[in-house]
Amino acid sequence: MTIRLRSFAPAALVVLAGCVISDPIPVRAYEAEVANAELAFADAAAREGIRDAFVRFSGDSSVAFRPEPENAKAAWRSRPPVPGRLRWYPAYVRAAGSGDLGLTTGPYESRDSTGALRGTGTYFTVWRRDAEGWRFMVDQGIRHAAPAEPPARWDVSMARFDRIGRRYPTGPVARDLLAADRRFAARAEEAGFAAALRRFGHPEMRLLRDGAFPHVGLDSAVAAASADGARRYSATPARAYAAAAGDFGWTWGEYRLLNAGAGRRETGHYVHVWVREGHGPWRLLVDVTAPRPPERDE
Repeated sequence: MTIRLRSFAPAALVVLAGCVISDPIPVRAYEAEVANAELAFADAAAREGIRDAFVRFSGDSSVAFRPEPENAKAAWRSRPPVPGRLRWYPAYVRAAGSGDLGLTTGPYESRDSTGALRGTGTYFTVWRRDAEGWRFMVDQGIRHAAPAEPPARWDVSMARFDRIGRRYPTGPVARDLLAADRRFAARAEEAGFAAALRRFGHPEMRLLRDGAFPHVGLDSAVAAASADGARRYSATPARAYAAAAGDFGWTWGEYRLLNAGAGRRETGHYVHVWVREGHGPWRLLVDVTAPRPPERDE
């Protein structure tokens, strides 16, 4: 499946730096590009093999959590070929108005070389455009049972049609985004994770946790967090990356969940995707974790 939307001129793209562009390109076109990149990635995995596809589509500074952060391209290059098949498709897509960052998420299915099912779940990918095209910056997945009805494939009718003409120096925007992530962590530690989601979450939020179906929508995410309210949450944000349009970015850091005395300690890394309208507040769109092996309380 290829989503075709190629009516704009490539010359309209400008260097991703602080400037004003005179002929802004619809976000719809960028979201179609990100979706096409994801579909090409999935097609390469089927044709070339899983390892080689991940090497080809990973950015030079991509991050993998296994469970500690490492360079994803180098990690995949160091692995032997991965037997079997991995299939996936985008069900939800967002892109920055500057066409330099985006995200995709949707279902995946893994089978071994005999065709036997190995696992199902939901993948999550942050994309960045570089000189070679769209390359992923982080690719995470959660395992869960196959849903009774798989989510619909994303198509261009689901895309937004905003026009954003102004670009900002990405350094100051990234610092502002990291500050927002720190405010989220402070709120979560002070009042609980569910309270932080209520204050900072986006209406279309996706909360992705291993072993559970994606919690789609802010109400669903808050309900899931409230159900785990006995554990105290703390986090240490580490890095932030922002789009030139100042409307999209992602962060990662370490988190810790502790239910003192109950043997339910969990640590690991998180990835957040944030979006905002104009100069409005940053809103959390995606929260996904990569937990370390289980621990027990002292």
